[in-house]
Amino acid sequence: MNKSQLIASLDPFTDAYLIAALWTSTDDDYRPLNASYTVADLALETLQQALADCKAFQTEHYELIKADLRQAGHDFWLTRNQRDGGFWAGAWPEEDGKKLTEAADRYGTIDFYVGADGQIHS
Repeated sequence: MNKSQLIASLDPFTDAYLIAALWTSTDDDYRPLNASYTVADLALETLQQALADCKAFQTEHYELIKADLRQAGHDFWLTRNQRDGGFWAGAWPEEDGKKLTEAADRYGTIDFYVGADGQIHS
């Protein structure tokens, strides 16, 4: 599948994850990436990694997140990157939030940046 097809097939969780990633990541001048870039600007390997991480997280925790997949995608990005907000911030029942936070933390942090090719890499 090419990059355009991958983008067209984004599920709500992954779409929200990538929107949060672009909103919280900055360029060299500290401007949020979403001010100048979209998901279409992601390098193919960055998109593929995001898809793999999102699919794995959803598969492992679907029963806890199925009520609001968009919020869960957003919170997955924020939590794995130690940002304000996320699963622990009160949008989820306390026990579920703890479980989801622990699970997201296992994925480690990830940074998006603009490469010399003008594409977003991680």
